[in-house]
Amino acid sequence: MKTPHRFPAAPFALAVAAVCAAAHPAAAQDHGSAPRYGYEGDEGPAHWGALSPAWAVCGIGRAQSPVKLERAAAAQAPPLRFGYQAGPLELRNNGHTVMVPIGGRGSLTVGTDHYTLQQYHFHTPAEHEVNGRRPAMELHLVHLAADLSVAAVGVLIEPGDHNPALEPLAANLPTAPGQVRRVPGSFDPASLLPAGWQRGLQSFRYTGSLTTPPCGEGVHWFVLRAPVQASEDQIARFRRVMHHNSRPLQPLYGRVPTVDPE
Repeated sequence: MKTPHRFPAAPFALAVAAVCAAAHPAAAQDHGSAPRYGYEGDEGPAHWGALSPAWAVCGIGRAQSPVKLERAAAAQAPPLRFGYQAGPLELRNNGHTVMVPIGGRGSLTVGTDHYTLQQYHFHTPAEHEVNGRRPAMELHLVHLAADLSVAAVGVLIEPGDHNPALEPLAANLPTAPGQVRRVPGSFDPASLLPAGWQRGLQSFRYTGSLTTPPCGEGVHWFVLRAPVQASEDQIARFRRVMHHNSRPLQPLYGRVPTVDPE
């Protein structure tokens, strides 16, 4: 999946810094002077690129995320191999999403590329659009490689049956910005993946960006084709906390996503 870095070095460095700060919340406190951003009004996505010189790529980048995934080209590619591990469950409300820091516990392997899981978080509604639809929610699992490449796995969440794996999170959502909830016991993020993940999961693949400032480009995206379900009540609980925290779709600018063949 690795491709030559066709993106500016500065946005890529910002992407890495953002991933690391999210995975290590103590480090994020050093960036208290960062500008505010949101999802509406003068702080909304249309203005992100003007809120800080460091975020200019949000407005001028040509490899931004999320995108429509409907005219993907079928291509053979190495399967996704998940090596996630159970561990403490700590949920953080950072004012934009509910995020669970992992800090390198667990892995994603794609061919010869090896990444460690740094954090995962949620968006309502889903950010990516698949075949003309944006599901109710999307889970993003964010990974980092030794060479500082960033890989993000998107899991689409649709209304349906109650999701037992999601319930420890839905029942313990921190409701206020800055609030942290620690859940007793351990939790395996692999339980949030679609069934059959041990055998490999088909995905849409493209090179894009972080979907929040600083919008750093060069992120390897894997949006899983198979969605998971959650009950209307579970989705509503996330929505009450996060409201609408999805960035509008971004132009592809000639990028052609690929899709794993059936």
